[in-house]
Amino acid sequence: TMIEARSTDVFRRGRTARLVEGKPATFTAPAEPGDYEIRYILANSYTLYPGMQQVVQTSVPIKVTPVEASISGPETAVGGSTIEVDWEGPDGWEDDIISVVEPGAEKFNRDSRDRLVTRGEPKKPATIRVPAIEGDYELVYFLQPGGKALARTPITITRAEATVDAPDTVKAGESFAVTYSGDGFKGDRVVVVPIDKADNSMWNVTLRYGFVAEADGTEGMVKPYAISGGPGEYEVRYVTGLQHQVLARDKFTVVE
Repeated sequence: TMIEARSTDVFRRGRTARLVEGKPATFTAPAEPGDYEIRYILANSYTLYPGMQQVVQTSVPIKVTPVEASISGPETAVGGSTIEVDWEGPDGWEDDIISVVEPGAEKFNRDSRDRLVTRGEPKKPATIRVPAIEGDYELVYFLQPGGKALARTPITITRAEATVDAPDTVKAGESFAVTYSGDGFKGDRVVVVPIDKADNSMWNVTLRYGFVAEADGTEGMVKPYAISGGPGEYEVRYVTGLQHQVLARDKFTVVE
């Protein structure tokens, strides 16, 4: 008796394991609970019979049960800062993550996340760098693979504060000092741009146009090559490392 040949997709977006003689097949269960099948599928891509390229030799049912998790973090955080998040969940599942996302989001934020297991050891608490843009967000425990959200808790991000102060006028071709203050989170920088440079295009303004904003710093030097447009109106801006937000600005003029 032959098991029915199935011409439809017998994988149905399922996970597969390549069989090795003498070793058990290993799978990661789906993220969504429910009734599933484990199928032995014949790897025969050379058959000439229509519909016989994917033959199910045998199958057994399996029930996937729900998994639970919980998270607890601060109610507020300064944009760009790093927070600690306590969590409870299935220890040892190396792909699970906690992420800061917009309310209701079903996908994690690659810039604000932390994997919960490192080299087989649970990481408690998780440490996550929050977005720089102020607003209401959620801390979400995502089951991986599958991306199922197991737990959510709200968090409000406030805008970080900073200041910059440049000379009123700067002579073309000379270095000049800029005083500043700010949190100096990773990637924060003080840069010079033309006065009409849009705030939402600061992602391509690198340190070539200024200097690193240090957490305990108060002054930095802008080199002549940071100003490539010649005499005219410019701004010095404090820009965050995440999402390149302009936190502070000061106008100045470049003269001959």
